Amino acid sequence: MPGKIDLSGLSVVELEELRLEIDSAIQTKRTEEAERLGEEIRAKVEAAGLDVNDVLAALGKGKKRAAAKAKYQHPSNAKLTWSGRGKKPKWITELIEQGKTLDSMLIQ
Repeated sequence: MPGKIDLSGLSVVELEELRLEIDSAIQTKRTEEAERLGEEIRAKVEAAGLDVNDVLAALGKGKKRAAAKAKYQHPSNAKLTWSGRGKKPKWITELIEQGKTLDSMLIQ
């Protein structure tokens, strides 16, 4: 790896051009590395007598999150609940507009 490069003599335009070249080189290297690793993995999977798609499907299984426990409940319809994550359901928004608070809808 080369030593530290003195960039102080370069203009802003030259530095920006250099940055674009560096970004392009990084992307090229990442693509090459991903392709190399992909071929290596494919060879290992096939050597094990497995199908690549089955292995990829198995990899995706561990990434799912469990459903969040309900934190809020509609005061008159217990079937309507919300975990507090993501976009507020319409019923929450409507009750807040009517003057209710989230604290009043907390599940005890």
